[in-house]
Amino acid sequence: MTDHLFRASGPTQQHAYERGPRITGLETLVAHDIMRGLMLLRVHTDAGTIDGEPVIGHGETYYVPTAAAAVIHDFMAPRLLGADAIAIESHWRFLYERCAAFGATGAELRALSAIDLALWDIAGQLARQPVWRLLGGLVRDAVPVYI
Repeated sequence: MTDHLFRASGPTQQHAYERGPRITGLETLVAHDIMRGLMLLRVHTDAGTIDGEPVIGHGETYYVPTAAAAVIHDFMAPRLLGADAIAIESHWRFLYERCAAFGATGAELRALSAIDLALWDIAGQLARQPVWRLLGGLVRDAVPVYI
């Protein structure tokens, strides 16, 4: 009877665990040697390999990287580990609603941005398509340039 109390709006938690490749690990790296304030994220899956390479999604965020990494590992990992890597909208809504519920807009949204990038990267790899095509494709064939 209380099942509805634990669901997010839109695609629910149940959908995030039903199908698709599973998220098996989240790896963050604070990469000050590349650029001060940069955090890199790898989302590991059980999807095997494509063209000999493991299916790993890559994301990034900038500014206070250790805080964003802590949010990923302490707050977001329990939702993501074992879940469908392609349930991007479900994960985004669930995590955003919980961040917004207590007014969190800094490190939490930067962490969510890195996760979103990595999950779209996984979707693109599995579809063997660039992410821009998955997001709707070309809007125009050329861009006017002013000289």
